[in-house]
Amino acid sequence: MTQTFQSQPRPRILVESYECSPAMDHAPGSAWQILSRLARWFDLWILTEESQYRQQIVDHLRGDPDLSGRMNFVFLRRPCPRGFGRKRPALPLREVFENRLWARQAYALALQLHARIGFDLAHHLRSNSFRLPGLLWKLPIPFVWGPTGGTIEFPRSMMPILTSKERLIYSLRNTINSLQFRFSPLVRNAARRAAGLLAQTSQDQRDFLRIHHRHAILAHEQASKPRGGSIHRYAPTRRLHIAWIGRFIDSKALPILLKAVSDPGIQSRITLHIIGDGPKQTDWQAQAEQLGVQSCCVWHGWLGQRETLEQLDRCDLMAFTSLRDATSTTVLQALSLGVPIVCFHICGFGDIIDSSCGIPIPVENPQQAVRDFRAAIVGILDHPERIERLSAGTLNAAGHYSWDHLVEQIRGVWHSALGLAQPDSSPIENTPWEIAAPISLS
Repeated sequence: MTQTFQSQPRPRILVESYECSPAMDHAPGSAWQILSRLARWFDLWILTEESQYRQQIVDHLRGDPDLSGRMNFVFLRRPCPRGFGRKRPALPLREVFENRLWARQAYALALQLHARIGFDLAHHLRSNSFRLPGLLWKLPIPFVWGPTGGTIEFPRSMMPILTSKERLIYSLRNTINSLQFRFSPLVRNAARRAAGLLAQTSQDQRDFLRIHHRHAILAHEQASKPRGGSIHRYAPTRRLHIAWIGRFIDSKALPILLKAVSDPGIQSRITLHIIGDGPKQTDWQAQAEQLGVQSCCVWHGWLGQRETLEQLDRCDLMAFTSLRDATSTTVLQALSLGVPIVCFHICGFGDIIDSSCGIPIPVENPQQAVRDFRAAIVGILDHPERIERLSAGTLNAAGHYSWDHLVEQIRGVWHSALGLAQPDSSPIENTPWEIAAPISLS
């Protein structure tokens, strides 16, 4: 028999979220967007990493005493206080090892907290993909896991874009991923014990069903802000402005786009705005010179979130060439701004981008990928009215893939695990995407 909130106190939920911040985007910001909304209905105790996020959280909650009464943070310092930075390797062995140590400490603390507070449910929200489901599933209460993922392999047909060393690394990574997902006792126990499971992508969803015989709800770990965007229009009397945003690493595959626009007939009609940096910067800029496309490229370097969004909003189209992501924050931000997207039909963004809001590219081989990206751009240049239609589609998609929608999915899973009646889809008070500057401690 289901229960209702009217006859019960607010459920007490223990959440393990290694990353969480009200002042950042990507993974830490995602956790904050989710948990700050769920605090409307639940009392939360949140285990999170101390050295990066404590000050940002404390400063923000000082300015919101009502929220601070519903979000109780318990901070745990990680073994590696300096962190790992943005330039992570394809095989992040040290990071996995450090996070495993942190998860053990978090579980020891969770046992103490549960003995004192008596939680109704535990949820492992953020960590390093499926490899680290934490240990909260050992607690004698319902356990929820996700959104989790990471089972997607680097496409073997696209390996030729890599150097010999990189092919070896990504081949090894693919093999390790497959073996870990199938045979890791930690993964198997967490999947078996979970009263609710959420998968980041449809591929992760299929893999959980195929390997672990568990149905997972498809819930992308990033979401959009469905307000503030506007319809974009393109007139052929000016250049088509195309944005590319990301780290300069192999899996982001910028050279595919550089080759796609190397046709002289395209170069004279576009400006390519490249935002980011990383270890491949020198190589990729050299390739742009060799291809003769440097004159139509603007290399902005790494920009802050606000500057990145402002530049993206000034563009007509975003080209996203990544071959290994879950659901990119950048893609969801483009949806929110009304910027159409051309991308590979793979990973989490492949689940989201269709012909109503962008141009999905099949993953076949590098040569075909270049031809398909080129055809997509030429199609826009020859039919500029498509930008307006696709832009309207992105704003519609942003409404469906919003933070409020994601939170309603998680809330429904919590209700089911707790034996409560399914919640009404009542509107949630929106939490702003751009968080105000933290309040000074002085």
